[in-house]
Amino acid sequence: MAVFAVRVMHGAEFRPPEAWEQIFDDVPLSQDGQANWAAKWVNEASYDAIVQNCGADMQNKRYFPDRPVTRGEAACMLYFALTNAKAAAPGISPNGGEFTGPAPVSLTSAASGATIRYTQDGTTPGLKSEVYAGSLTLSNSAELTARAFQDGMAGSDVSRALFTISAIPQPDLAVLDLVATPESPMVGQEVALRVTVKNEGGAGTEATSISVTLSTAGAYALSGEVDIYNVVAESNEQNNQRVGASYTVVEAPRADLIVSELKLTPLNAVEWGSISFSGKVKNQGNANAGGFWVVFCVDSESMDQCYGNQDGQVGEAQRISSLAAGATSAPLSSAGSWSGSAGVHTAYLCADILGEVSEGSNESHTSNCVSKAFTVYSVPAGQPDLAVIDLAWSPADPSPGASASFTITIANYGTTATEAMRIGCHLGSPSGTLIGETWLIAFMPGETRAIACGSRNFSAGTYEIFGVVETEAPEAVTGDDVGSEKLRVD
Repeated sequence: MAVFAVRVMHGAEFRPPEAWEQIFDDVPLSQDGQANWAAKWVNEASYDAIVQNCGADMQNKRYFPDRPVTRGEAACMLYFALTNAKAAAPGISPNGGEFTGPAPVSLTSAASGATIRYTQDGTTPGLKSEVYAGSLTLSNSAELTARAFQDGMAGSDVSRALFTISAIPQPDLAVLDLVATPESPMVGQEVALRVTVKNEGGAGTEATSISVTLSTAGAYALSGEVDIYNVVAESNEQNNQRVGASYTVVEAPRADLIVSELKLTPLNAVEWGSISFSGKVKNQGNANAGGFWVVFCVDSESMDQCYGNQDGQVGEAQRISSLAAGATSAPLSSAGSWSGSAGVHTAYLCADILGEVSEGSNESHTSNCVSKAFTVYSVPAGQPDLAVIDLAWSPADPSPGASASFTITIANYGTTATEAMRIGCHLGSPSGTLIGETWLIAFMPGETRAIACGSRNFSAGTYEIFGVVETEAPEAVTGDDVGSEKLRVD
């Protein structure tokens, strides 16, 4: 009878909300582990004041569901269902429809003081449903149902509206392709970058900056990215970047000048004796070096002063018109000589003193110059003095694996005759690996002799060759008994 009476009050389609409290002891909320369907109807009839005076024992909380309903009880419930006051059904505005994006909804009641409760799944609102607090926005499709509740009245009939909500179309910027031209650029070379961007979403937008950065020489993963500041709301934020294949940036071909040789003639000199200088410059870079000047200096304040200001210049600066990549210049001469007092001095050879050749980071006095310390000796009168004054080899520029034959030149700077007990050529130090030697050669005062000093095969590299002269009779000057030169094999 409760089902009939409730539907008389609220309409034939009315379905009460699920029971959330047990009002009568003999109408449990569940039976046999399942919800008791009758509980929600009996509870709704109680909330609507239909059953209180029609056979139910409110004092002892008994509804007597198993007892047959009498005609009087049925008439009583029907009477209250027809006459009890109920709250006015709330209004829903807008009353449903199709919307793109979130839909704001207003719920209104004709009676002041009424509480509006609602659900979004089509079920009937009850006293435990969500309370409308003055604003409601539906973000998803919903069957909105609402009821008003007011003290002293039955709950209102159900107001119902169906809302279909579609998502707002959003842009979707995607990087589809990334191409760099040329394929193998050099540092400093202009690179054309082409990035293909597509809007795969359902709404238009302006694309923000596309950023591709190249650094110095090396291998890089080239990447293209759109909307780098994330200012565009997109349906898919995961496809805004594309990483390409490894992209290699190489150094631009450059010349790289080094001084490969600096020689003194003689290797050991006496004070105020004439010394001339020679040398070679090599371009170890991978580009041709145009014309440049070289200069020899002695006793400059520093290597930088010889390179920048030609301090202590010997002879005229020499001009090299061009030097191909990997090539070594012909022997350079100081085109002048130098003489000085006894003591230690320093010779310099610097290339590209005017900075005419572009060498990048290798363009400085530390890479374009070389220095060599030498000693000038004083020989007492009436004494012999055998000195190593030159070391030479043939061929002048041996190839790796080829044999080089050595010649040592000895001079007697003294004013009396003497005899060389041993003359030798060594590798690495004055007592290092022996290349060749000869014995017992007499020298008259002022005499100079060139003597064969053995041969040897060399692999690629730089070697220091030492010439040594030994005498049996003591000499006043011994420092010039040894001389050395560097041999480059490449």
